[in-house]
Amino acid sequence: MREIKVVLFGHPNVGKSSIFTSMTGLFVEVSNYPGTTVEIYKGYARRGDTRFIVIDVPGAFSTIPSTTAEDIARRVILEEQPDIIVHVADATSIRRHLYLTIELLDFGIPLILVLNQIDRARELGVEVDREKLEKELNIPVILASAITGEGIEELMEKISEIVKTEKTAACIRLSRWVESAIKDVQHSIEGHLNNYRRFSRAIASWIILGDEKYQYLNRY
Repeated sequence: MREIKVVLFGHPNVGKSSIFTSMTGLFVEVSNYPGTTVEIYKGYARRGDTRFIVIDVPGAFSTIPSTTAEDIARRVILEEQPDIIVHVADATSIRRHLYLTIELLDFGIPLILVLNQIDRARELGVEVDREKLEKELNIPVILASAITGEGIEELMEKISEIVKTEKTAACIRLSRWVESAIKDVQHSIEGHLNNYRRFSRAIASWIILGDEKYQYLNRY
């Protein structure tokens, strides 16, 4: 049986846990992240010959943490090295979630953007141009509602499809001087990242943006 490891990531209060429950049902384990009281949820689902391991991390506004919960959310990605990341965002206010989408792309892990509460967005008259979002971000976008179940099966199928084709996420390219700075830092630190080497672009970006946890790498 094939196994696919999925991490759900997103701002607090976007319905991420509801998407998690819709994906996994009752097959859920709850544990505290080692050394903390922060809870991590792990659930399981099966579709045909595929077993999904779904991890719901604490809500986070950024991959550069300002709280313990955000730090743990990031650590889970680094340590679990999932096959795919699902970014759950609020369909009623898409713009404020897209900065996190761009940050998540830097991990280099396949990414799907799930716009939850699409039913409420429609009631509010919010129009979502799914095709334009997919084109601009170069990732799949799923319109979903944890309440009605819309988009959940499409999400599971899309996860399987992406992992099967081994498609990787393409990061958003920034200005020439920013890209040059990122590449310079990447080159300096890659040999010191051990198991995190695949995340060198993300870590280089964090260093440039002043993330204290990785400033020690500046000496290289």
